[in-house]
Amino acid sequence: MVSIFFFIFSYFYPTNSQIYQSLEYLKIHGFNFNYFYSKLIYEDLFEDIYSKIEKEYYEKKNLPTIIKRSFLFLKEEKERNFSLLPLSFTLPLKEDFSFGFEFISEPLIDTSNIRLMLGAHLFGINKKRRDIFVRYKINFYKDTLLDIVDEGGNRHIPNHSVCRSGNKHMSLVIDEANISFPLGYFYLLLGRTTLSFSPSPFYSVSLSDFGPPKDLFLILGDFNKLRIIFFVSALSRHKEYLRFLSFQRAEFSFKYFNLGFNNAVIHSPDSSQTKSFFGYLNPFIPIYFEVANSGHDDNFCASFDFSLFLLKRIKLYYELFLDNIEYQKERKKFLPNCYAYNLGFQFLLPLNFELKLEYTKIMPYTYYHRIYHIAYTNYGIPLGHPLGPDADELKGEITYYFNEKILLKIFISRERRGKYNSGDIKNKTWEEGDPVNEFLKDKKESKIIFPSIEIKALKLSSFYLGYIFSKEKFKNKMYIKFSYHL
Repeated sequence: MVSIFFFIFSYFYPTNSQIYQSLEYLKIHGFNFNYFYSKLIYEDLFEDIYSKIEKEYYEKKNLPTIIKRSFLFLKEEKERNFSLLPLSFTLPLKEDFSFGFEFISEPLIDTSNIRLMLGAHLFGINKKRRDIFVRYKINFYKDTLLDIVDEGGNRHIPNHSVCRSGNKHMSLVIDEANISFPLGYFYLLLGRTTLSFSPSPFYSVSLSDFGPPKDLFLILGDFNKLRIIFFVSALSRHKEYLRFLSFQRAEFSFKYFNLGFNNAVIHSPDSSQTKSFFGYLNPFIPIYFEVANSGHDDNFCASFDFSLFLLKRIKLYYELFLDNIEYQKERKKFLPNCYAYNLGFQFLLPLNFELKLEYTKIMPYTYYHRIYHIAYTNYGIPLGHPLGPDADELKGEITYYFNEKILLKIFISRERRGKYNSGDIKNKTWEEGDPVNEFLKDKKESKIIFPSIEIKALKLSSFYLGYIFSKEKFKNKMYIKFSYHL
């Protein structure tokens, strides 16, 4: 009975797991499987995808190093499900069933901060098969980072949530604590995690995993080439207002292209703006119609993403986020068009090189709202791209793969930020009478160059060493990281 109870659960891989990047390279190279840019892969789906890839992999010859490296990561992950890691232990509960605990870790050192992430997977083993059912990830920070008090009065570490404790020596942030299991034709995820919905290999303009993790319940359904997602997440308070994000996504995966559509609304049961709070909790009601039936008083946003795979070498992609769009000429003179987009490509070059190039543009006032408590933010940070409003960025990354375990990478970025990108929430939000066509006015520009090397030192572990060169944005700094089983 105990083993049956534990094996109703199913583990979702976190958004920073190496398997997502590995699967994307295989998809670009022409392997035929369904891959969704909503980074939510559960164990059963991973095993189904792996079986398809494995068959194709051993039938192909003269594969480039990047594909061999990607398959190696997937193979290790597959073997992990049927074996114990060195930093783990089990407790037998009955014949053919044990309860287990394993460690994961990610120390990070740079000249501005020292961080140690310690994580754990709780799992069950039934007849040598392991299933994870709870994941925790806790970060310990040397207290060199200043606290931020956002516009809602929430105290937190930059880019992280308020869930923390600390003293003058150390701070604590819990990034992940979640559980998931199948429910009929769907999967249900409960707890705290990060989400990212985008074909961009960097950051999404619609829903990014850069900012604080989210406390949520999420329902996911996979129907061959179609994926449906609905979730409701609690956001940071704004003064006396509780805030929530309801989000729906439909995504289609084909051999040569992917399509994704998103609807989202920020709402608050404490606000007179929200007239249908419980309607936003219903996964079967399209969000747009619920917003429309409520008089369009809540902050409704929509987005679209598209990716195209060409010649087993190239991926072209575009992502568009719509916050406020005015079509009538009379209204355009007085009301701003608020939107953001990513446009880019990935190119698997000959001689074991890879090139990524992306342009991001975010119009003024995007993500923010003149009714502050329904802004598209969490702890003062946009739920979309970390650049924020009134900014653009051109970035590129070239990687050389020495072999399946060592790569050299150079990342280059140029950012431009306008007058509505900084300051308090009032400066980032449009108010009646404010200019509507001042993109990048009084702009400030910054550039960085970030060379790094990544070494796959041991099984399920990697070592990273880099140095960030910059004069405008921040001082030069060393970057050292070691990750074990993410």
